[in-house]
Amino acid sequence: MAAALLALPSAASAQMANTGQTQTGTSDNAWTVTFCQLTAGVCSTTPTSQSAQIINPSLVGSIAPTWFPDGSGAQWIGQNTSATQSGSFTQAQRNFRYVFSTTIGSDPFQFAYNTDNFFNGWMTGTGPADMTTVGYANGTGSQSGFCRSPDGSFGPPCPMLSPPISVTSADLAKGSTIYFSVDGDGTTDGFFAVTTPEPSSMALLGTGLFGLVPLIRRRRKA
Repeated sequence: MAAALLALPSAASAQMANTGQTQTGTSDNAWTVTFCQLTAGVCSTTPTSQSAQIINPSLVGSIAPTWFPDGSGAQWIGQNTSATQSGSFTQAQRNFRYVFSTTIGSDPFQFAYNTDNFFNGWMTGTGPADMTTVGYANGTGSQSGFCRSPDGSFGPPCPMLSPPISVTSADLAKGSTIYFSVDGDGTTDGFFAVTTPEPSSMALLGTGLFGLVPLIRRRRKA
């Protein structure tokens, strides 16, 4: 029976580290954030990269309307633990760009996200993070964050994640890194991503478990 269990497919969630889980102090070592200040939608400062920072959990729970809640499987990350940049900036405007990135495995998987303020999209590839929005897919220009759905509307259930998004074999062929582009206004800028079960993997898992039934029956008869 142990041999049969070893033959089951590996969990899809192993293909992308959930945000806020691989920690040294406040740093999430699995995620990198590249960021710059924007002027008219273009970086006006030199982009810099660092380990993403886990946003203070008390901040996540205190803002109204609230962000999607932290959990045992994922937490919010940002450029700093306060999720806020120094200075005075116009609210709900694209004042900063953040590109969050992490290494992915070789098998297709699904993820869901929430973000504040604007989700530009995601892409797979190699090399440095692309600070433009060209080439990003799924959600370009959408406003989310707090309990907004990806189309920018408030409504139940609230707060909420995006619908599951699939990373396919074709996406994986482009490179071993996944990038998420987010624009923020400089106040409570953050990103949350968590892997979800791939339907095909769940089906295979069910098939594998179903295949154990005759073996269990034979052992009971013996």
